[in-house]
Amino acid sequence: MLNLKRRNIKLLDCTLRDGGYYNNWNFSKTFIKKYLLEIEKANIRNIEIGFRFFKQKKKLGSLGYSKDGFLKKLNIPKKINICVMVNSEDLLNKTNNKKDHIFNTKNKSRIDTIRFATHFRDINNIIPYLKEVKKLGYKVIVNLMQCNDRSENELKLAAKKLIKANCISVLYFADSLGKMKPSDISNLFKIVKKYWKKDLGLHSHDNKGMALANCIEAIKNGVKWIDATVLGMGRGAGNIQTEIFLTEIISLKNDKYKLEPIHRLSHGPFAVLKKKYNWGMSLNYYLAANYNIHPTYIQTLENDPKYSKEKTYKAINYLKNIDTRSFDKARLKKFLKTDKI
Repeated sequence: MLNLKRRNIKLLDCTLRDGGYYNNWNFSKTFIKKYLLEIEKANIRNIEIGFRFFKQKKKLGSLGYSKDGFLKKLNIPKKINICVMVNSEDLLNKTNNKKDHIFNTKNKSRIDTIRFATHFRDINNIIPYLKEVKKLGYKVIVNLMQCNDRSENELKLAAKKLIKANCISVLYFADSLGKMKPSDISNLFKIVKKYWKKDLGLHSHDNKGMALANCIEAIKNGVKWIDATVLGMGRGAGNIQTEIFLTEIISLKNDKYKLEPIHRLSHGPFAVLKKKYNWGMSLNYYLAANYNIHPTYIQTLENDPKYSKEKTYKAINYLKNIDTRSFDKARLKKFLKTDKI
């Protein structure tokens, strides 16, 4: 039996950050405080509370920006470490106003950790920002996206660049398209561990129902940090469910966490959200994983009542023949207006 008690597993609950893709990060203060209360009772010590986005045309809720002033008003329990995510691609967009992304020094903020969601191609350009945030006193995490099908040389170069930067505490890999199997996870981390000696993390997506198996396989291969979300709430098909992951590791003799508080969340306020937004596995998300289609294409199609199931299926069959690993709203909109569907 895998002894998870000795593995010192670090659960990072990113429900409010990843789940915000369904409600534009518009969680009420009452909702957030209820979540924080139960998270503390569950002995979960690390959460990713939201994004630090640039101002956008589309109005976002407070956790789309996670400003220090708003976070201080939440009276977050002292035992909980707060992480926010920065989208590196947005940060590198020269047309954006960088003032929206300036962080206070750590002693003026409730935030403990900044996580940079980064494409492999952007590593060189994002390193100066990683160093800047580290100097401000924050812990720095890099979340490398779309890690499936990466060659050993790509993984080696990425690790060496980030080692040289000398400012990162945890290196995460994201199965962004939700297509990886346990054997893929094993191969990935066996390669990465040749070059990266600090903590590793996995952010899984559940397009093919593999999220739990992938997380367990990652732990077997020395990964300490695992992302999860209550009821799996997250972009597209969502993530491994916090309550399912806790059930599994508790059953494997890791009694550090408490399940009952998360049970209350999943059967209470998050059950209401699940009924409204209906995230989770579906045939469409499964197909998207197989065809390397970004999950936001499917989420956009499934959440818009004007697109029938037939139109959605035809759209998937079109998208599978072009490079759709990144979401392009204009491309989808143009296609949906044609006579092809």
